[in-house]
Amino acid sequence: MRLLPAATLVLGLAAGAAAQTPAPATPQPPPATAKPRPRAAAPATTTLTVSVTDASGGGLADVRVTAKGPLDREGTTTSAGQVRLLGIRPGTYRLRFDKEGYVPFEKEVTWRAGTAAPLADATLTAAPAPPPAPAPPPEPAKPSAPEYVPDLPAGKASTVSLLDYIERNFISSKEPQKESLVGCSASAQSWLWQVRDPWQGRKHDAAELMLYVVGGDGTLRLDGRDVQVAAGSFAVVPRGTDYGFTRRGRNPLIVLATLSGPPCAK
Repeated sequence: MRLLPAATLVLGLAAGAAAQTPAPATPQPPPATAKPRPRAAAPATTTLTVSVTDASGGGLADVRVTAKGPLDREGTTTSAGQVRLLGIRPGTYRLRFDKEGYVPFEKEVTWRAGTAAPLADATLTAAPAPPPAPAPPPEPAKPSAPEYVPDLPAGKASTVSLLDYIERNFISSKEPQKESLVGCSASAQSWLWQVRDPWQGRKHDAAELMLYVVGGDGTLRLDGRDVQVAAGSFAVVPRGTDYGFTRRGRNPLIVLATLSGPPCAK
């Protein structure tokens, strides 16, 4: 058996050991981490300075200023007529100015980011004075009650045939109305009224009136309303009440009227 030199043996062992030792691993770069998203910048804000004056140009205090827009704001003017609205964002605002005794006013103001702080001014006009309250209508004069005089003669009792009286005293075609006294006493009187043409605007302030339609057809205008009447119709007209007559048809309207209150003039 041939022995190898010792140096050769050592080299062989070293070579084998080197063959068995694994090569060092290539270093890998660390995994990439996600970049954080940039935060959105908060919108820029500013201060809106508002000045309010009256018609003379002086500052107007205690004016309520309301701003409607991207952010709603409100405030009240100082004694110098100014108010500062904080935290105004870019955009258009509708300003309203209110003060008792003045006409409300509105205007718009726009502010863009990056520009100077906005200013706004307004002049308020004094509200017109309310019209004076209408004076109450004067009270209508109260008709005085008819004075009763006890020593007046009571009058004579009498009778009359109305049909015969009408036949003898019938209204002519040329007469618009005809009045005939047919009865009289100390505090009442009776008249026969014959009406061809309209007879309106009548009133008795101191007498109560009783009406009885003897013949014909027509319209009685009583206290602002129209009432159709014919032979046999009866109506009561209180004192101070407006009334009037209008006939219908060819024949005259014939009415017996009794006024109670004033003494008879006959």
